[in-house]
Amino acid sequence: MKLMFKKINLVTKSLNLLSGISFLFNSFQSVFADFLFGILYFLIFEKLYYTKMHYLLLMLLTFLVFLYFVFLIPFWGYNMEKGVNIYTKNLTNLVFKSILNRDNVVHSSENITLIQYDVINDSKILGWDLVVFFQAILSGIISTIVIFNASYKMLLFLYILGLIAIILNLFFIKIIKKLYLCIRKNTELKIKYLSDYVNNLIIINIFGLSESVESDILKVFEEVYKQKIKIKFYETITFFIDNIVYKIGFKLIIIIYGMYLVSIGDINFGYLLLCFSMVEGIIFFLSYTGEYISIIQKIFISISKVNTFLYSKKNSEMSKFVLKPVSRIEFKDVFFKFFDSKEYLINGLNLEFDFSNNYIICGKNGIGKSTIFKLIFGILKPDKGSINFNYCKLENSGNPVYVSQEPLIFSGTVRENILLDKRNVSDDKIYKALQTVCLDNWVNSLDDGLDFYIDEKVSVLSKGEKMRLTIARALITNPQILFLDEPDANLDVETIKLIINNIKKLYKCKFMIISHLTKYNIYDEDFKIIKL
Repeated sequence: MKLMFKKINLVTKSLNLLSGISFLFNSFQSVFADFLFGILYFLIFEKLYYTKMHYLLLMLLTFLVFLYFVFLIPFWGYNMEKGVNIYTKNLTNLVFKSILNRDNVVHSSENITLIQYDVINDSKILGWDLVVFFQAILSGIISTIVIFNASYKMLLFLYILGLIAIILNLFFIKIIKKLYLCIRKNTELKIKYLSDYVNNLIIINIFGLSESVESDILKVFEEVYKQKIKIKFYETITFFIDNIVYKIGFKLIIIIYGMYLVSIGDINFGYLLLCFSMVEGIIFFLSYTGEYISIIQKIFISISKVNTFLYSKKNSEMSKFVLKPVSRIEFKDVFFKFFDSKEYLINGLNLEFDFSNNYIICGKNGIGKSTIFKLIFGILKPDKGSINFNYCKLENSGNPVYVSQEPLIFSGTVRENILLDKRNVSDDKIYKALQTVCLDNWVNSLDDGLDFYIDEKVSVLSKGEKMRLTIARALITNPQILFLDEPDANLDVETIKLIINNIKKLYKCKFMIISHLTKYNIYDEDFKIIKL
């Protein structure tokens, strides 16, 4: 019930009065059209001679039809679409705020991609699918009244034939729904494989896993393709049933039984033409009811996914959680391997870090040093075991910051590269971070200072300067623990020592540093060494 009120509140914030009125008018759209054309047919064929009043009425109705289709329909459609787009925007903002408040585990590309798809589907609950369904209901009601006035038996024949079509279609719709759920699961798997393939291309090539990974990806693509073909097959069957029943069966009933009613004098030919026009309303109602059941099933699947994502207990608890300082990290029986590799890169790792100390992790290339950092931050997930902060899962951790071995610089000003999306940070704090990493003199030498534009593709910065800039970016956040991935690969010994000492003096943070085995001795004695 709470979820329903939250969603209603979001809808009411998104839709104004004009959007609501436009929604109602759009719902009556096809009814008005059928009625206007029906009246035109009636006026044309009701009399064999015309008075001036008939001509005036015909001209007036023709003008109303023109006004309705050229001006009113686009106006109502625009205002309703505007309201739906506002709702989609508000829901998207809510989802991405939720993503930012969550732990790293949910930040997988497959989850984010699918939740965006679900947001678009969720917004359809207020869109044209619902409008068309209301149009179908109203068209069906008015058409039922008109045809009932001619003959209740003819109306009964129409509805019996229509219900047979709906029952047959529902059988196939149930199969189609199962196929859509399978496609969704395989789509998530497909995105995951592609994402992992791109992100770990180097590792895949090193271990010779290209053929195996590509085979897995192609299998998923093939499975999705087969499921889509099956859906097309069943949709073609339902389309065939609809054509036989509605396009042929209904028209034959109206023509044959209607001509019989004309011959016995129960209705005139003009009223028969009105019935022939208005039967489209019943066809619309019955055919779209079956189609809308299929549509609404997919929409409700997405609504359920979005609601679970936004309002799950875990997420609401996370938003209220007060992060505690990290004092301890524990690897407990952690196993990790890439894709279908037969051997584990991390094999039953048990490590404990007490952050009253600083740490250096050292070892030869390819042994898994950087992987340990990525596991800590949830960039990678262990196949077995757990990684705990303060005896809790990673999502309950404090404020560690990770600086990767490959410094990431964006096209933008020096200030923008340091702050990213952070605001209300004074220049004094920025210069403090720059001074700590020995970049303040370089920035002061620039004509534009902090507003100097760095082109990521044609950068004037060396790798060492990029590394120092990314460390400055990390220091702006006042990290409790600073994770540095092989800073000695881009910086000389003296610069590293100077930066480490500056950070110790100016910032209250601990270090965990990855280093080559032969270089760990450049750090002072208060670093504990973990050899892999």
